[in-house]
Amino acid sequence: IVMTRSPHQIRFDEIVQPWLRAAVKRWARLRLGSGKTFGTVSVDTRAMVWFSRYLTNIAGDAATPAAVTRQLLEGYLVAITGSHLQSHTSSTYITCLRGFLDTCRRHDWLPGLAPTAVLYNDDLPPRPRPLPRFIPEFVMAQLENPTNLDRLPDHTTRALVIVIIETGLRANDACALGFNPIINDSSGWPCLRYYNTKMATECLIPLSVVGAEAIRGQQQHLQQRWPDGPAMLFPAAHSNPDGDRAFSYATLRQRFVRWQQTIGLHDETGRLVTVTAHQFRCLLYTSDAADE
Repeated sequence: IVMTRSPHQIRFDEIVQPWLRAAVKRWARLRLGSGKTFGTVSVDTRAMVWFSRYLTNIAGDAATPAAVTRQLLEGYLVAITGSHLQSHTSSTYITCLRGFLDTCRRHDWLPGLAPTAVLYNDDLPPRPRPLPRFIPEFVMAQLENPTNLDRLPDHTTRALVIVIIETGLRANDACALGFNPIINDSSGWPCLRYYNTKMATECLIPLSVVGAEAIRGQQQHLQQRWPDGPAMLFPAAHSNPDGDRAFSYATLRQRFVRWQQTIGLHDETGRLVTVTAHQFRCLLYTSDAADE
């Protein structure tokens, strides 16, 4: 059983208990209907897959909602915090389970659920707050080098990478930009208008000359195929005749890593390094910086 929204999908078939799978699907629909992003609901579901596996290990496939007790939840807390998951991931999964249980109790989705099946604030492990992973200037110079940028596989990927470097946008937000995202401020300076999915609001950030030129060049490139311009500034390359399907984040990530290998990205000692698109957010100083 799969809930799809191209190019993503959410799978529920790994939740083996039928009653738990049905409740998680209802929860996913409710979350999407309340405005939560598809990515957020995908994480919610992965969290419940982990809980389903633990429930199977402890109580078997035939476990009923009554098997979910405070004692079982305490065992799950120990198991997930001691797993191979990163600490921020295990903390997120525990938070998701807490939200799921609260919702089920509020809407009476799981009759028989023990009254003590509750997770409290002090059950949640502290979230780590790592320092920003700044990109050294020596490495940054290689990423911004026009000769290196020309080695990206196509015009759209090149323009997308430049926009992410110049603006510090989240990769998903950059992939989803509309065809004409530039507006001028009161002084005539070009700004990028985009939808911040994490904050669920539209935002404006000033564009550098390089960023504005990359966007305008991409628009001209697309108009060779779509004279009136497609819906997306960075349309998916395949199975997208109308240009209304956005470039895939998974494709961008794959190409971005491969490109760094191709140009031999390295630090000052000559050691090969890899950066992520998210590290460019260290360069973005806007009102949404605090949400990082």
